[in-house]
Amino acid sequence: MTFTDVAALAREIMTEEAAQRAADFPAYQADPLAEMLKAIDGIAASADYAADYATFRRDMVYGGGVDFETAIKTLKELSEHLRRA
Repeated sequence: MTFTDVAALAREIMTEEAAQRAADFPAYQADPLAEMLKAIDGIAASADYAADYATFRRDMVYGGGVDFETAIKTLKELSEHLRRA
């Protein structure tokens, strides 16, 4: 599965999720892509998320997993494909 495939699937999921959760998060309902991209940018910019991710990896991931920088790089690449999808 390519990033393009994943982005297309993510868009389908976002649209359905926005419809189901409209009452809980009107901004997401109005523009799920913009809210998703804001979330990705926020995660990348937050030292708290990096620390939480390190704790998650230590406590919950078997076999190492990817480091925060690699995970963020992947999310940013996905966000670029979401913008184009």
